[in-house]
Amino acid sequence: QAAVRILQDGGNAMDAALAACAVQAVVEPQSTGIGGECFCLYSPGGGDSITAFNGSGRAPKALNSEWMLEQGMTSIERHSPHAVTVPGAVDAWVQLNRDHACCSIDENGKIKTVFLFIFLISFVVNSSQKFVSIFLLYIYK
Repeated sequence: QAAVRILQDGGNAMDAALAACAVQAVVEPQSTGIGGECFCLYSPGGGDSITAFNGSGRAPKALNSEWMLEQGMTSIERHSPHAVTVPGAVDAWVQLNRDHACCSIDENGKIKTVFLFIFLISFVVNSSQKFVSIFLLYIYK
């Protein structure tokens, strides 16, 4: 419903996709959310080009191969704490919003990223869905 409403209010497919992802992160956080990754294939309206976006998590900044080799590690085991990445979803949403969304740009061409999330908060609250408070921390940090 949120994605459809965004389209009805003049948003494009990226606006709608971001709305759907954010609502799902709130109402079904075990499936997707701010603690995960984001991968996207996007084709702007009216064109044939396809943009691929990799919003996978990155390695922690302080982790480097020299340190790992000093610890005797020659590989990273799948269930090792060193295999965990910094979540990339929120950064991906911000970049996709900046580069491809339309309804969150003001008259001066400046991004109003918060616009989308304010709408989503209203949607979730007014839909009597449970709201995850940590979601607010990412929006207003």
